[in-house]
Amino acid sequence: MIRYVVTPPAHVTPGAYDLHPYAETRRGKIPDALEPIPTLPTRDWSEPDDPTVHVLNLIVPAGLHVGYVAADTDPIPETLRQIGIQVDMLDEVALAFGDLGPLRYDRRGNSARTSFVRI
Repeated sequence: MIRYVVTPPAHVTPGAYDLHPYAETRRGKIPDALEPIPTLPTRDWSEPDDPTVHVLNLIVPAGLHVGYVAADTDPIPETLRQIGIQVDMLDEVALAFGDLGPLRYDRRGNSARTSFVRI
């Protein structure tokens, strides 16, 4: 698996943009440089997907503070941090005994999967 990190230019206009990512080696672009091995099944062979990236003009209120209950590999807290929101992860103790009131958190949220993994 190849993971790409996309950094937009400083003055990009909000909208939808199709990306055509690729990796390149001395032999050429991947997957053009890859060749299936005839003796192995190719059932796991896949073509890359060209994703659409949406650029938004977000205005995040200064000092926004969120309490969040996450599932195991939930990407939402890190995504919220990337756009400047302070995120506190709420565990069982915080939910049972913590101060979750409006003076502490502007918003509280949870992953849609928390009901399946945290009982």
